Amino acid sequence: MEEQNQTQIIIGIRGEAKQAITAAILLIPLTIILCAFVGVLIPLTFNNGDFSHYFETPSLYFFIFAAAFLAAAIYGITNNFIHAFRNNKMLPKPVLVYDSERDVFIGFSVRRNNKQVVIKNGNVIGMSGSAAWTARELTIRYRDENGKIRRESFGFARNIDNGVLRNKFNHYSKNKI
Repeated sequence: MEEQNQTQIIIGIRGEAKQAITAAILLIPLTIILCAFVGVLIPLTFNNGDFSHYFETPSLYFFIFAAAFLAAAIYGITNNFIHAFRNNKMLPKPVLVYDSERDVFIGFSVRRNNKQVVIKNGNVIGMSGSAAWTARELTIRYRDENGKIRRESFGFARNIDNGVLRNKFNHYSKNKI
């Protein structure tokens, strides 16, 4: 994106991804503890090589839960670190900008290695992000130029709390969300 000018209004102010990194770091020991517990539990449930007993116990349900948790934890940890790293590379740039001359919103997708994404005004369907649930990561659902619904993460916005970013977006958007 070229230098900011009078036609470009900053909607989302980019901030460091400290919460996302902290959440990922805290999830690592929890995942290790759960895996160790499952690693001890599985051999204890195999009574003298009788595998049928294993499938009759609540251990099977716990094992399925642990496997699902492990997969989700690995995905979450990896995702948080990747998004945080890409976001922090873009710290001087805003999360979301409204260009009044072209009547578009401009952001940089952390999912697609900070590729610039241009969204026509009126094509935004939804916006999500909060300090508690997403560590202030702004995600927008929108219709692209072909009418296909897309979902992009634009990075960690310092002004996402208390609806500040959403209110500023709604001030310039044709469709309020």
